[in-house]
Amino acid sequence: MTLALPLILLAVPFLDTTFVVLKRLKYGRPVYRADQEHLHHRMARIGFSVRRTVLFFYGWTLMLAGYAVALRFIHYSDQHGHLRAGGTVLVVALGLIVALASLYLIYVLEIVRGVTLNRLPKPRPRAKAAERPASEDEAPRRVPVAGDGR
Repeated sequence: MTLALPLILLAVPFLDTTFVVLKRLKYGRPVYRADQEHLHHRMARIGFSVRRTVLFFYGWTLMLAGYAVALRFIHYSDQHGHLRAGGTVLVVALGLIVALASLYLIYVLEIVRGVTLNRLPKPRPRAKAAERPASEDEAPRRVPVAGDGR
């Protein structure tokens, strides 16, 4: 249990880093190169405001911290490892609430494929005018001239 408490408290940055590194490895990108795939970037693309994103992460971290404190102070077992019914039910219920909040985050941020939500387009780097290929709409149109034969 001693190791679990700090891991629960640091779950948000650990999960963020893990998801980003795994995604970079999956697509063959260097792990050290910056991108827009951190959790707060994904929330901005979906349409969350900065304030709402911060409040969401504060709430998630507070729930995880509360669960870590509950694991420490709720007596769910005795010295011999026998479970006590009331404490065990409370710890399991709190764990389910925290797990559901985490799954909601995964759903909202579309971390697992198969979940699609309406969201703002992913920002793309702007190409210089000389490097950008001209589309049909941007190409100059030839105006037929009388007697041209075309």
